[in-house]
Order: sequence, then structure tokens, then C-alpha cells
Amino acid sequence: MSVDVTFVDSGGRIIATAVVDSRKKRYSGAIDLQCTPASFRRLFEEYEAIVNDQVFSLLDQMEDRINSEAIYACFANGPEQIKELQISPRAGTVSFELVHSPAPQASR
Repeated sequence: MSVDVTFVDSGGRIIATAVVDSRKKRYSGAIDLQCTPASFRRLFEEYEAIVNDQVFSLLDQMEDRINSEAIYACFANGPEQIKELQISPRAGTVSFELVHSPAPQASR
């Protein structure tokens, strides 16, 4: 079953929206980056380039940068902290796992 999710930063600023499905502990689906702030967009594009170019020596460092951003997934029942976030802007895909801790509400 697909669910809508809104990604927010620690200040509640909307980063992106997506429609995802859950398979075991991992969520994945299609992401809409139209409202993504430029700084986050560059970060996700750099991550995608590292993966596509198979520059695996930089991958851990890039994943640490993304994980340090404290991004939350807001579902219908409220926000959840996430980990293992992978966004591919060109492909329009996202995948992540939940950490299960309190998080800020999205600001509109």
C-alpha cells in the first residue's frame, strides 16, 4: 500500500514530498523535488553522481553528510526520524528506513 510522505529538516522546512511503499523495514518510491531548497538539491545530486560514477571511496563520507542533516519523514500519523536516506534526483526515486524517535512538525 502506497503512502504519502513529506520530508522536513530539523526546523520543519519542507524538503520534498514522495509516495512510498514499505517493504520490511525499508520505504521506497517516487519523490517530488520541486520544493527542495537548493542546498539539499545539490547534496542529493552529488550523492547520485557518486553512486552513478561508482566512486565508492567517497560514498561513506557523502552518506555521513546526508545523515547529519537530521531529515524527518512526516506521515499521516506524524513525523519520524529517518536513516539510510537515498535520493536520486534524475531518477526521481527515494528510499529510507525509520529510526523511530520524536521529530518536529512540518511548517507550512
